[in-house]
Amino acid sequence: LRARAARLADAIGPDARLVRSTGRVGGGALPLLELEGPAVALNDSNSPVLIAQALRSAEPPVIARIHDGRAILDPRTIADEEIEGVAAAVRAALAGLAARR
Repeated sequence: LRARAARLADAIGPDARLVRSTGRVGGGALPLLELEGPAVALNDSNSPVLIAQALRSAEPPVIARIHDGRAILDPRTIADEEIEGVAAAVRAALAGLAARR
């Protein structure tokens, strides 16, 4: 997971950095189980809500979660072969937000 997160952060560029994060597994038999691991946090200069909205509208759509005031991408939800497409969508979404400022 760390290698995948590092590849994603590198592919996104300076607007991304590796962080440790905790996420919940979700429903089923373990709805409250938390998994700690690497994640990619996106640029703090934008509102994490605006980043998440822009990413959902990207092509392909990218789903980020907001944690500790940051938009977070979890490498568990991105396959190795999806990294370049996700990174391109993130770069485009962040560039669009920067152009609006």
